Amino acid sequence: LRELPGVTWVFTARRVSLKRAGVHLVHLDMPPIGDAVAMFQAHAEAHAGAHFRPAVARGQPNDDRVTGIVEKIGRLPIAIRLVSAQLANGVVASATEMEAWLDGGGLLRGGSHSANLRRLFDQMLGSLPAEAQAAFEVCGAFATRDIRLNNLMGVCRRAGIQATPDVWLTLADFSLIDLPDENQVTLHQLLHDYARLRLRAGSHYDTVRASYEAHYLDLCRAAGDRIEEPDRDYWRLLPEEANLRAVAEGFIVAGDWPRLKAIWPILTGYLWNTGDHAGYEAFDRLSLSAAEATADDDWAAIILSELGFVAMGRGDWHAAGDLFGRSQAIHDARPDQRIEQTRLRRYRASLALRQDRPEDALNLLDECAARLATLTNPPEARLDVALMLMHGVFMSAWHRLGDLQRAATAGMAAERLFMARKSSGRGHRLAEYRLELGDILYRNGDTHAARRMWAAMLDEREGLRHLAGHAEAQLRLAWLDGEGPVAAMATVEEARYTLLIHGLPARAETAASLIARLA
Repeated sequence: LRELPGVTWVFTARRVSLKRAGVHLVHLDMPPIGDAVAMFQAHAEAHAGAHFRPAVARGQPNDDRVTGIVEKIGRLPIAIRLVSAQLANGVVASATEMEAWLDGGGLLRGGSHSANLRRLFDQMLGSLPAEAQAAFEVCGAFATRDIRLNNLMGVCRRAGIQATPDVWLTLADFSLIDLPDENQVTLHQLLHDYARLRLRAGSHYDTVRASYEAHYLDLCRAAGDRIEEPDRDYWRLLPEEANLRAVAEGFIVAGDWPRLKAIWPILTGYLWNTGDHAGYEAFDRLSLSAAEATADDDWAAIILSELGFVAMGRGDWHAAGDLFGRSQAIHDARPDQRIEQTRLRRYRASLALRQDRPEDALNLLDECAARLATLTNPPEARLDVALMLMHGVFMSAWHRLGDLQRAATAGMAAERLFMARKSSGRGHRLAEYRLELGDILYRNGDTHAARRMWAAMLDEREGLRHLAGHAEAQLRLAWLDGEGPVAAMATVEEARYTLLIHGLPARAETAASLIARLA
């Protein structure tokens, strides 16, 4: 087919259905990106001629822009032809206008091209059994086009849709979905949008949407029920982030505060531990409105403390102090909330340190110690973590006052409590004190122990996205290595990038200087 000069594109099923009758499998996937770009260029130049050619000529700087256009289209041959036809009818006249048109909805924004594409999809889907059509439409409930099959099957079961393995094979035969492996279903972006439109226009939208929300609410409950916060493995939720956000947004729009509260601890825990402070704060503010609307003071107190911690992190001392004060007032009125009372005093001690008031911080920490001394584990399972975090702030206070020996003692007390835990959670931020503890140990002359602390921070985060503290640990280790191997330069460059994306340009400049030194 490629050798025939009159053939510019071929639209066919990826898997020919006759293979089930014993016929040899024929597999014609979408064209590779190079062929798809050439296809688009041929159509574009045929429609617009020289007027468009500078934006699509091979080997020119604009080649990357055309590749980007084709990637947005998704390499689907009929979509390439329909998109390039917009040049002929004058909708767009340049690569820039084409990009803007695609960003604004492209083929699904309306018009004859949209009708043609939808008619084709309708014909393809309409030739399938009702079960396959319903299963395809369920894909439109998901926030992304890459869907884990067990989640898709779970939503189908709740909605009463019999999605057998044969249903997915049938949809794949007609190229309506792809099955990259036994655990994944993937849709072309245009087909995912089409599935969403079909679902919303159909009679079982409410049932499927309710099933989708219930499935992800149960997923969150399974991740958090009877599991203490430090032991939760939030990172296993990473592939489902978009779906969790979509479900939470649905609860907010519907004013479904009980279910919002149920999903809140898992979603906020995920956002915090993955370093999305902006998303964490935004969701907390929406949740605070729900807590206040339902007069749920205990929930509001926790959210206020979290918002205060974020405000403190960005240097808004006044807002942080106000939020901490409001939260502490609620907790102090509950005599049984010793852990919560301690947490707020620890937060206020951290704020005092950032305001260069170490003596005030020590006074608040003494209050923490007095409250924790009244508890035992058991029954208070959170006691050891509270003690560990308190010792970490004691370490910072003594460090600020220049008492390195007391700082090291407090830091090692936190380390012993941390190491005594048998946590199954990954990527938690409980041990962030290790960065400063390493600094203290280094200043005390124990370079080996300092290196061990910084390396432990990175080992804990292996395979996960780094936060600013991990980048700082990388810089310290590279600095200790001095004129180390060339591999150290790649590590420092990674640290520089991490610091930039976390809004720390000054520290990123330090990393750049270290790169120059290593070079």
